[in-house]
Amino acid sequence: MKHVLVTGGAGYLGYHVSSKLLSSGYKVRILDNLSFGNRALQNLKKKFKFEFVKGDIRDLRTVLNTMEGVDAIIHLAGIVGDPASKIDPTESTEINYLSTKLMVDSAVYFKIKQFIFASTCSVYGASNNQKLNELSKLNPLSLYADTKLKSEKIIFNSNSNQINPTIFRTGTLFGYSERMRFDLVINLFIGQALSQHEITIEGGNQWRPFIHVEDAATAYLLALEKQSSKIRGIFNLGGDDLNYQLKDVGKLIANKIVPVKIKYSKIEDKRNYRVSFKKIKQSINFEPERTISDAIEEIRDAIKNGKIKNWKNPIYYNNKFPLVGRNKSSKYYWQ
Repeated sequence: MKHVLVTGGAGYLGYHVSSKLLSSGYKVRILDNLSFGNRALQNLKKKFKFEFVKGDIRDLRTVLNTMEGVDAIIHLAGIVGDPASKIDPTESTEINYLSTKLMVDSAVYFKIKQFIFASTCSVYGASNNQKLNELSKLNPLSLYADTKLKSEKIIFNSNSNQINPTIFRTGTLFGYSERMRFDLVINLFIGQALSQHEITIEGGNQWRPFIHVEDAATAYLLALEKQSSKIRGIFNLGGDDLNYQLKDVGKLIANKIVPVKIKYSKIEDKRNYRVSFKKIKQSINFEPERTISDAIEEIRDAIKNGKIKNWKNPIYYNNKFPLVGRNKSSKYYWQ
């Protein structure tokens, strides 16, 4: 039985990763500062036994304490998304970039070989619509993407001979989670369609790769279970069939939720990239199973049954909920 440390384990993706690991028999220790509340943890506590540490990944003592006795690390914690990272660039750089060095060095100190890191397809930035693979030119257009790319370099350039690194460049996530997000484009469009019967699309011709949050979590589980030689390196995480232009995402949702009007606004976000997911499919036989239609049903049900009472609540938006001034002290909870 592996003992896995999941940083950001109470987050949007972290909830699904932690849940899948626990269901598969792994011992899980979650390190999270609970910036967006503890709802995900409350749900996990109902079903599983796990360890939870409230703390900051920038704090050396907290990181060292949480790594003791751990066999593998899944590093998800960070200020996620371009708009959220702009709020406090210094803090974003500390959390998304400099803390990666601390995490890697600590893993080397404790001789923890397996290190899985959440990066982003945003490192590709803007392209001319050809499908991009893991060797394609990188062109980060935001602080968020830049910190993720620099973190990738830290992981491979500093200690890659002493750890077995897996880096997932993840497509834009969507779908329901106990720590819900509506600052993600598909979730936002679904929220708009269900409540306002109107979707506002910025531009529309931009390509994006997408992946359901639960499918993404499955990939992290597979990475723990596969031979290190098959999962070492950088992998785009998503599926070829989930490359969409934003206008087509809007049309798909509008066709499922009627009547819905689509409005278009001026382009502010210059990112435009289609991505190939051939490598991850060939390496570990991973391919997403869930679709945008699945997400529509999940989110509609969550609103209907009261799990989501107000989808516009700032707590569902990384770029609206207060992010600065987090407490770096740690507190241990043994569940």
